Amino acid sequence: MRFFILTIFLTICFSVFGQVDSFQKIIIDCLYLNGTPAKYSKVYDQTLEILINRFETANVPEDFWKELKTDKEEKINELIPFLAFAYRKHFNEEDIVLMTAFYKTEAAQTMLVNPKTLTEAQNEEIKVFLESDIGLKIETKQAELSTDITDIIANWKRDLFSEKMGTLVKSGYSPQ
Repeated sequence: MRFFILTIFLTICFSVFGQVDSFQKIIIDCLYLNGTPAKYSKVYDQTLEILINRFETANVPEDFWKELKTDKEEKINELIPFLAFAYRKHFNEEDIVLMTAFYKTEAAQTMLVNPKTLTEAQNEEIKVFLESDIGLKIETKQAELSTDITDIIANWKRDLFSEKMGTLVKSGYSPQ
């Protein structure tokens, strides 16, 4: 049943994908601000690392692996709009505008990059945000949002893995 719902959800996402409206753009901008690309850059690397391990004895040249990884930014940029649909499901435009405003602050950016360097004032700013209506709504929606994101990421990783494995096999390499 869960797979069926995910299939319907992704079908809707794909059909709407070409019709990015202003709300979708606002969500995408927020996702770029909140560190989403960096997070999934690591997921991309981990997925490719699994392939590298599977093809360890296939004598795949290092240059081939480098070439295989050249689309990393493109693949992450393709993922972001799909993640935006998960946010759209749980938050309205005003919510996203408030999140974006928060993530534009120095405190939020410091929190994302190196939380250990937050000043007392920045910690207070973050605390105020987390205790605000939108902060509490984020906390309330976190489990549902995480479930939707997990499903989207699982599909993205599966497709990425399949695409890269297909490229390796078509190039004459086989896993051992």
